[in-house]
Amino acid sequence: MRFRTAQRKKMVAIAAALVACMMMAGCGASANTVDISSMEFNPQGKTIKQIAAALESGETTSRQLVSYYLDRINKYDDNGPEINAITQINPHVMRQAYLSDRGRKDHAQHSIFYGIPFVVKENIDVEDMNTTAGSKVLETNKARSNATVVQKLIDQGAIVLAKTNMSELAASYGWLGYSSYGGQTKNPYNLKRDPSGSSSGTAAAVAAGFAPFGLGSDTSGSVRGPASVTGTVGMRVTYGQTSRSGVIPLSDSFDVTGAITNTVEDQALVLDAIVGPAEGDVATLQATQDTQYEKSLAQASLKGARLGIVNVFNGGNSEVDETFKAAQNELEKAGATLVNINLDKSYTGLWSSIMGPVGDAEFVTDYETYMRYDGRSKAKTVQQLIDKSKALADTNTPVNPVRIKGYETNVKSAGKFKSDEVQSIIYEKMPALTNTVEQTMIKNDVDALVYPTMSCVASVRHDAKDNTYKCDSDDPYAASYLASSAHLPEISVPAGRDSQNMPIGLSFTGAQDSERILLGLAAAYEKISPYKNGDGLELD
Repeated sequence: MRFRTAQRKKMVAIAAALVACMMMAGCGASANTVDISSMEFNPQGKTIKQIAAALESGETTSRQLVSYYLDRINKYDDNGPEINAITQINPHVMRQAYLSDRGRKDHAQHSIFYGIPFVVKENIDVEDMNTTAGSKVLETNKARSNATVVQKLIDQGAIVLAKTNMSELAASYGWLGYSSYGGQTKNPYNLKRDPSGSSSGTAAAVAAGFAPFGLGSDTSGSVRGPASVTGTVGMRVTYGQTSRSGVIPLSDSFDVTGAITNTVEDQALVLDAIVGPAEGDVATLQATQDTQYEKSLAQASLKGARLGIVNVFNGGNSEVDETFKAAQNELEKAGATLVNINLDKSYTGLWSSIMGPVGDAEFVTDYETYMRYDGRSKAKTVQQLIDKSKALADTNTPVNPVRIKGYETNVKSAGKFKSDEVQSIIYEKMPALTNTVEQTMIKNDVDALVYPTMSCVASVRHDAKDNTYKCDSDDPYAASYLASSAHLPEISVPAGRDSQNMPIGLSFTGAQDSERILLGLAAAYEKISPYKNGDGLELD
């Protein structure tokens, strides 16, 4: 296998973590500390609250949880179906689990995240681990400290288990879920399909049960798309609600950090932990401080809700459209009033009119600013990144050639950031779009807009063939650009599966700062959805 070296590194890290733990007093003193055969609690498919309750009751320990997930990664990520979602194991994970178990005995009060492992996308800093953003060129870029969103979870007692693969530098260019550092991540539901991008590894890892939740980043759909095609829950929060400090950027005007989870409740819990103002990211100055997202779910209901049905993104795949229609029927049965919202065709072209020009113009500055202050890579400039990426062409870890062309476009466009064209997009066109969408919602008196997260299911891996894939859309991700371009929140929840067992996601999009409303609607829909996370998933 081409990326066996990376797998060996993971297993060496697992072994090192176990040895480090066993060298500590009381850690690894007996086989039971890491032996999961006697484990009473089965973490598979369990929610964060259920795992927390099992830890609190003594049904399981943090060391057993970590051992369980490491064993599952070994069975299904490195071997068996070789999902290839995990890139690095935290070398300190067993020690941290041991300290968590010891701390649980010493203190009565714990956060719900205390002792629970999670995974982190490769472009997000974790102290003493490399931040590669999926690039082999950046494999020695060791993080000096934790990204703000990671630190917020660690402060609540959560444990970083591992890092996850991603589309290289957060842009797929046709090779979704592929990176020169981590290789090709597979969709757990069909190994010939990809897990979308760019938070590919996080979505695949959560779907495959390698961790109960994970962190990702979203620019133009990079959390929502992967969640949609892996049967998980992903949310893009309102721009500025979560910090990007300690994250290798793609586009400062659109980037947000977020989470991929198994349930809406889990999503709310993670967002409660990571949303809020943060030093180092001026975009978060007005972020919500008292979120109470999870607490607000107690009132979740579709009865009396008014939902705007958007059909402009339909037509890419008949089974996706049928699932969307079935979802509308379920929403109506549950008491929601559906209102048709007629958006014109211009909404399908937001990449070319807004996101593309801005993203191309600001990547160079964003990347080089990160490298100047946080990076430890020799590729300090995008031109150096290009040169070093091209040098990998004849190795077993090549960079997607079209991705390199993307870098070259970024370099050519760097001088355009202060141009009238780009500045007018940022300061005139984007706010106007936000206002138009929100006024449309007010005029029609709807709580949210509803549409398929993607117009097609997971696509075929760039290195595989699958004649069962059907997609007539020029851009299956077009719907994702609406929330990104208008700085609106959007949540994707499982809605169904096609005839090939591929997950289909349904999106709820709202006005700025309407996360509570969207989480409530999504939670209420989740209860009536005929599709549940993990249904039909077979890895053995």
